[in-house]
Amino acid sequence: MRCSVAQIPNFEAVEWFWQIEPVSKYLELVLAEDIRFATSFRKEELHEFDHNACRFSTSDASIYCAFRDKFKLLPLNEEQQFRLAINGTVAEKYARPMASKSWYFKTKPTSDVMPFDVGDYVTVQAEQQGLYLVLETDDVASILMLISKVHKIDELRTICCGKTIRVHNDRVSSFPYEIQEHQL
Repeated sequence: MRCSVAQIPNFEAVEWFWQIEPVSKYLELVLAEDIRFATSFRKEELHEFDHNACRFSTSDASIYCAFRDKFKLLPLNEEQQFRLAINGTVAEKYARPMASKSWYFKTKPTSDVMPFDVGDYVTVQAEQQGLYLVLETDDVASILMLISKVHKIDELRTICCGKTIRVHNDRVSSFPYEIQEHQL
């Protein structure tokens, strides 16, 4: 069953809005006066935020609902699904183009490279393996959002759940089997 704007109780009365938190400079979604959700995106990673606040639109709600539907199939609790869906919405609609960070990840032998599409789950290998969702892809590289809690890249770097990276496709492995809780 697909989530729709109509399923958000009285959507027209919902006063959710995006704003840049003044101290941390992270984008946050304000759900109510005392309920704020900090996303994984800093102001400099975004476009279309020339002003301090922006209403959570029907377009945002549509993207959010599509991500929620996708994440319902994973062994995640409601809060984890919400967190990933909100970060996915920001990544899809508001994130600036990014440079590839392929040097962090191990290449796959050409014979092991399998095709994948937007919406597929994939893995990339660094010091540890991370589970990602493909947000965009072309013949050369893909934008991926981390689904795992953290992905340890090396002794100095980790990527946290909901963060996006751009990686050359020869570092990406298809993930054709069912995702288990221990992989998240």
